[in-house]
Amino acid sequence: MSHLDAEIFVLIPAYNEEIGILKTIETLPEFVDKIIVVDDGSSDRTINEILKANRDVELIALEKNKGKGNALISGMIWLQDYALKNAIDMNTSILVFIDGDGQMCPSHMKSMIEPIILKKTKFTKGTRFHSAAHNEAMPTFRKVGNTILKYLNRISTGQWNITDPQNGYYAVTFDLLIKFDFNNFDFGFFVENSFLLETKRIRESVIEVPIPAIYNIGEISHINYFTYIPSTSLKLFFEWLGRITYSGLQSYLRLLSTISLILAFTPPLLYLLFYPTIKFKLSYLILNLAFFGATLLFDFLDFRKIYNKL
Repeated sequence: MSHLDAEIFVLIPAYNEEIGILKTIETLPEFVDKIIVVDDGSSDRTINEILKANRDVELIALEKNKGKGNALISGMIWLQDYALKNAIDMNTSILVFIDGDGQMCPSHMKSMIEPIILKKTKFTKGTRFHSAAHNEAMPTFRKVGNTILKYLNRISTGQWNITDPQNGYYAVTFDLLIKFDFNNFDFGFFVENSFLLETKRIRESVIEVPIPAIYNIGEISHINYFTYIPSTSLKLFFEWLGRITYSGLQSYLRLLSTISLILAFTPPLLYLLFYPTIKFKLSYLILNLAFFGATLLFDFLDFRKIYNKL
């Protein structure tokens, strides 16, 4: 265990990262206890570079390239199994996610895990938008794309404090990790959003940690933003739709006030009780609509509170 009174694991997904993977591994802080690299079917010399590292690395080599999300899921499943077999302390052990292209500075890892060690949260993520100085190196088209996706992600997840949803620098406790349902995770680059959607489902808070954007170090981007932004936007829309229908309906029914339920069921009861004398005429229809309108009014007053709990 590291001197931080927490066992620190690092998970690195890698696909054709022969340029930056070795430096990423060897510059990880000394307090890191275990390094896991998942090679997602690289066709270059990524694996050869990993094997050169002067650090103890657990290499998981996948035969086929199926996407960043698939690599992370494979690594997390391996870690869950490892934790159970080795009696890892789920409450103090922390998993940090960092990409293998060198764009996430390992020296900021202590800042990433500090809120978790201080028990402020169980999940942190990096943000390059804390200040203008942190994203000066970011190309303009990426700033625009990230800004669009930021607001779409806020609407979709309901997490309005998130400023950089596409950043893949994360830290999570093991006791939260084992709650993740990987069936909800995307196999591709949408996985960054999957983490936020999953923490929302579990109702875990997320704290962002300022980190700088690093570019022009020989990294090769595997994201086509002209297709990624529209496809991600569409996925976020459907996630939002699902959240306000399925989860929203459940929350709404749980929070319906007693008085609104009485108002909703009064017209049918009246009709059953007085059926011999009351005909189903226009007057009854108006009465029914009036009661229904009153029901909606009572619950609309609490709509904002209900929506924020979804």
